[in-house]
Amino acid sequence: MYFHPYCRNANSLGIELCSRKQGEKYYFAPETVKNARNFVRSLMKKYDIPLANVVRHYDVTHKTALRRSSRTRQHGSRSRQV
Repeated sequence: MYFHPYCRNANSLGIELCSRKQGEKYYFAPETVKNARNFVRSLMKKYDIPLANVVRHYDVTHKTALRRSSRTRQHGSRSRQV
């Protein structure tokens, strides 16, 4: 089931980040977030992708990849991250 009006696998790029686990808590290393931000910025520039078209997996499917909610502070807003 999709929750985003038009984003699908056929018309999108997916980027997966490797998380770390400490105890029962999952998190992204700061360097991973920095590299992802730079990579997304380069793709936006290369393919002329506006910020409005940068969405999280959760925004499309409402599925969380980690055992914590994708709505947590670590994901933040895409405009602050990108």
